[in-house]
Amino acid sequence: MREDQPAARAVPCHARRGFFELADIEKNAREGKKGKPVSPIALEAVRRLDTLFEIERAINGRGADERRAVRQEKSKPLLEDNGFIGPQLLATILFDKFGMHIPLNRQSARFKAEGIDLPLSTPADQVGHGTFAVMPLFHLIERHVLAAERLHGDDTTIRILAKGKCTTGRIWTYVRDDRPFAGPAPPAAVYYASSDRRGEHPQRHLAAFAGILQADCYSGFEPLFDPQKKARPRKTPVSSACMPGCSASAKPSRVPPRS
Repeated sequence: MREDQPAARAVPCHARRGFFELADIEKNAREGKKGKPVSPIALEAVRRLDTLFEIERAINGRGADERRAVRQEKSKPLLEDNGFIGPQLLATILFDKFGMHIPLNRQSARFKAEGIDLPLSTPADQVGHGTFAVMPLFHLIERHVLAAERLHGDDTTIRILAKGKCTTGRIWTYVRDDRPFAGPAPPAAVYYASSDRRGEHPQRHLAAFAGILQADCYSGFEPLFDPQKKARPRKTPVSSACMPGCSASAKPSRVPPRS
């Protein structure tokens, strides 16, 4: 084979053998440092292969129609459920992404070092599916936070991976916590991300909020204090424009509820 020719892809039997080697915990334990790391992807793939073989052994000798029915019921879900992405692996990808802040390209490189060719698009798709699945929980927390009579709002910088560099984005945080005022509602916080610090972001986040907002002197919050905004009936909350730390420049003003 010439050097400029691509290497042939492994046939299915070789691929299975590679999964079993990467999932052989006892062999790796015997080899110590020389052994290959145990791959969670390989473990999940081997588990599904074992289940498929057990199904085939159970239906061996039965009629064609009965075998087809059992395969549709038991084997098909194992093959259609995004291949080898199981709950444990999905939780690992999501936690590494959001809990440990490991970019997906580094996760893909780590899996490749374990002998698993996992293209960047695969964990990216799984992150998209995972965030979509938990979106109802986010909306519940968001509604609870924005229903408060008073909020604490602030933003902080965060590095965002861009092509060939890192840019500076923002995490916007709004906290509901009435425990110092003997409030009965449980405390909670909602977070939003943006690629910059334009004032349109907090204005969009709090478009439906009517209450006391305690924030710093960032000008992006100012339109929220506009007294010309149409107010809802039975609500006339008041807000200070600054936190106590910058009270010298505070301009107390009335924050109208949104219509």
